[in-house]
Amino acid sequence: MGLGKTVQMLALILANPQDREKTGSKTTLIVCPVGLLRQWKVEVEGKTKKRLRVLIHHGPRRTKGSSSPSRP
Repeated sequence: MGLGKTVQMLALILANPQDREKTGSKTTLIVCPVGLLRQWKVEVEGKTKKRLRVLIHHGPRRTKGSSSPSRP
């Protein structure tokens, strides 16, 4: 706890945009415990100044595609 793992992960995603261009991928899958979904969404949006979009894909009402907005 408190070792900066979230910040390190976000920095890595933002630091290498050319890797995404090479692979043709515009997404990064992050798997985390259910209890942390909302916390990670807040962390990603806050620490990246909304440069990254968050889509939570979980539960029976989960989104069906990437064009759907994330749930609160």
